[in-house]
Amino acid sequence: MATAFNTDRALEALQLVSDSLESSTIYNQDWKTAKERLNRAMEQDWDSIKDTMFAGQYHSVNDDIQDLVYYSRPQMHTVKSVEKKLNKVKDQLTDEQYAELRHALDTYAVIAGNLALLKGMIVMGRKPANNPNAAPERTLENTGTCSVCGRNVKLDNSGHIVSHGYTVSWGMGRSSSCSGVHFKPWEVSPAGAEEYIYTLESAKASTLSRIADMEADKVEMVYTTRGSIQRGEPRFEITKNREIEMLKRNLPAIKATTKEFIAKVEGWKVQPLPMQK
Repeated sequence: MATAFNTDRALEALQLVSDSLESSTIYNQDWKTAKERLNRAMEQDWDSIKDTMFAGQYHSVNDDIQDLVYYSRPQMHTVKSVEKKLNKVKDQLTDEQYAELRHALDTYAVIAGNLALLKGMIVMGRKPANNPNAAPERTLENTGTCSVCGRNVKLDNSGHIVSHGYTVSWGMGRSSSCSGVHFKPWEVSPAGAEEYIYTLESAKASTLSRIADMEADKVEMVYTTRGSIQRGEPRFEITKNREIEMLKRNLPAIKATTKEFIAKVEGWKVQPLPMQK
């Protein structure tokens, strides 16, 4: 198997998948960890093929091959779509290039299939601790509900929500510090949710503005996960159209979340903190 799958983290994930298939059970957190590590290994392996089999060829190949080799990110849920891209350009690749990519995708497909099988065997809840000296379980003492993400979070000495992570459901799933940090918990105040409504409305306005500028051909630069592309460079138009498509896909989620939080704030009332119930 490729070098990307020979790291300790990837090998542990592969062993976990194998053991879990044998026992027909896997804890939710273990499944998420295995999926994350193996998705990352697929991406790194694909990048390795790109760097060895297609070194220095970016500007000499057509858009379809660029899309397949340089912009595809093989993961559990995208392997089949990448396979379709490969089949589309099969006749434009050398036998060696096609064989290398085909072998890689066949490997990814097996991994993705096993992860999909395990998804139906997930056991929800906390995984039992193997360490008899493990720290005691977390209690509800001095905690409150974050008014943005809804998680039960510890409070600081002044009764405000402490820093914690959060992944938004729009905007490519960006992760950052939750917007509810440093506000009073939901049981005490809706201020964090009210501020988040403002954030959502600002996101909607900036998204609509960006879409309008791109559709009117007023932008000179577009962005990808690998950096920026200026007007006149290869792939500017296709990348611009993809950004427009992505932003339009994000809008319904922004609108729905805004509506949800407005209703949430309108129905707010003081409640006891978790430790007081």
